[in-house]
Amino acid sequence: MKDHFLWGAPLLWIVLIFAPAAHADLVDILRRIETDAPALQAAGHRNQAALANVRVARSRYFGSARVFADGTEFDDPRLVGPISPPIALGALKADAEQFGYGATLTLPLDINRRIGAAVDEQARLGDAAGHDVQRVRLVLFGQAVFLLRGLQELAGNRTALLAQQKALQTNQAVVESRIRLGRSPRVEQLRIDAERKAITGQLAALDGRETGLRAALGALMARGAYDGRIDPLGEPPPVLGVGPSSDLIGRPDILAAQSRVAAARARAKGAKREWLPGLGLEAGRLRNQGFATPTNDTWSVALKLNWEFWDGGRRNANIDGAEAAVMAQRSDLDAVRYEAQRELTTALATWRTAQQQFAAAEAGLVAAVETENIQSDRFQAGRISAADLVDAEAALATARATRSSALAQWWLADDQAHIAVGQAPRAYTDAATRPRKARNQP
Repeated sequence: MKDHFLWGAPLLWIVLIFAPAAHADLVDILRRIETDAPALQAAGHRNQAALANVRVARSRYFGSARVFADGTEFDDPRLVGPISPPIALGALKADAEQFGYGATLTLPLDINRRIGAAVDEQARLGDAAGHDVQRVRLVLFGQAVFLLRGLQELAGNRTALLAQQKALQTNQAVVESRIRLGRSPRVEQLRIDAERKAITGQLAALDGRETGLRAALGALMARGAYDGRIDPLGEPPPVLGVGPSSDLIGRPDILAAQSRVAAARARAKGAKREWLPGLGLEAGRLRNQGFATPTNDTWSVALKLNWEFWDGGRRNANIDGAEAAVMAQRSDLDAVRYEAQRELTTALATWRTAQQQFAAAEAGLVAAVETENIQSDRFQAGRISAADLVDAEAALATARATRSSALAQWWLADDQAHIAVGQAPRAYTDAATRPRKARNQP
């Protein structure tokens, strides 16, 4: 029985084998989220709509061209018969029904920069929509790592309970032998049975929690419950590469808020430029004819300058609203920055706490392994009862589960610290920067 627990003393050589697979699970999950998550796809479509609005605003630079055809019928006797003396102009034919067709071209000359302001506003909103895609991506990544680390924590707890269950099976055989020989009371068998049933209940509770986490993780990937293999974590995360002075400007929510401020300013400029006069060029050609009159072709070119000097206060109200919107967006930007700093500070504190908790869990595991070894030797020598050994084994299982939970929480804190500065989790970034092997490469 002592040999059974020797492998649990470091507990590292087994779970370290599974560590790469655990990170491979994370990378695969995050890649699936990038391609299949409905929330991310919706953000991408909103970005496409924003970019289309930019093209709509720019199209105003090029004006418009149209063709037309119209028929006109006049109810006037003078247009039916010819005009004749006493006006000595000769007999002129006219028609009560006429038909005309032609084309017109309108080209705005943006001397007041109204179109430029509208284009700038839509371009900044397009930038904000693009940053929102990355913001949603990091939010989904944060949800995914929370669920996956929870599953890895449960996997470590299950490993600890199964080890305890196996030890109890060995103990049960020894106790049954002692009871037959009259060396142990029946109550020791009852204690082992009760402990085994308790472990069965704990394993069932883990199964229920795992089912919920797998379902939530699958929902992020727009599919059924995640059915991939989940192995316990083995090694702690490397030294954290971010700190209190890390630059938060790369966070997509900050970039999106800055773009919205720029869009609001462009809108305010456009509102003020509504007071400036406008200039436009119009050209057209018309062919008009009646049923009894010859064809008449005309063309025109007009350079139009217009200035609206009174509108009942509409433009001033637009300016006031646009300037208020700028102040609102600036306040939103400040709020996002403060929230980002809070998240980073909290993530760093959580990382340091998780590091200390893992160190304590490691020390507790070493002590629990040593205690179990001692109690196992005493039990084999008949110096303690099975109840004492069961207590030591339960303490060892708890220490293993505590270490597994502490390690999962440490990795979760590491993931959240990177997300807090606008980066993907460490494992995903490492996989993205690692060169891939060729297909024919071993």
